[in-house]
Amino acid sequence: MSTDHASAQAERIDTGAQRLEELAEELGATVGRSAGSWIGPDAEAFRAEWSSTAQALRTGTQELLARSAELSRHRDEQDTASEGDGQAGASGTDGGSDTTTGSSAQDGPNAPGEDAYYGEVDPEVVERWESMSREDREAVARAIIEEELAQYGLEDVPVDFDLTGSNGWWEVSDGAHSISINGDRLDTPRLLHTLAHEARHAAQWEAVQDTESGFWDWLPGVDSTADDYERLEEEHGFTREEIDSWREHFDTPKDERGPYLDQSIEVDARNAGAEVSEELTMEDLDRYEELAGVG
Repeated sequence: MSTDHASAQAERIDTGAQRLEELAEELGATVGRSAGSWIGPDAEAFRAEWSSTAQALRTGTQELLARSAELSRHRDEQDTASEGDGQAGASGTDGGSDTTTGSSAQDGPNAPGEDAYYGEVDPEVVERWESMSREDREAVARAIIEEELAQYGLEDVPVDFDLTGSNGWWEVSDGAHSISINGDRLDTPRLLHTLAHEARHAAQWEAVQDTESGFWDWLPGVDSTADDYERLEEEHGFTREEIDSWREHFDTPKDERGPYLDQSIEVDARNAGAEVSEELTMEDLDRYEELAGVG
């Protein structure tokens, strides 16, 4: 789905519904006034028939509004879906990462069956962010993503701002990650969540790979799977249960994964992104601007 086209279409439907309602009112007034100048059986039959026609017009108006709302809902779901879910050769989500070592982002406000929550950005940060030029925002956004990735030991991940039709995209192919962000939407502070969200997906994938059973795990001096789980929980707060749920997600065919927003990697990434968005201070933004060489 092109979400921009969907928004434009929903607006056209709303406008059409409003115009239909206005026409129904104008015609109803005209039919009502005809009673003073047109009488007799034919006139009465016409006005009686108009009553049912007017009801059909009202029903049509409500149907149009319902279709517009449905289209807008699908657009919002696409925006969210386009921000996440990726693996080898697949599109990604609006991922995020947990910046607090030793805490689980999956403990946040998002949960299966709950409405998506992306965090509230500090108003001062919002004001500064919206005042930046596109070039500066991209530079700062790159600094944020790179720092998020670095905390997971991920470096030299290609990041571009050429994405269209969705907020963010994470992808891994042959073990190599890449992230794409919609530069046209980067003026919206909501995208701060997206920056962290995409980095989180890369971290989820790596955690799953790190805890795969190895042939030599039983040998002395070789880190076992249990050791890897323990290390990841100590370093990043990833619990064994979380990592195994991510593994199950990646191993499940896309058409069998269930509701997008309820998928384990999405719940975790939304919470991580929300945490980063809410904890971003003006001091943090100053630091990122310095790292990016802007300001």
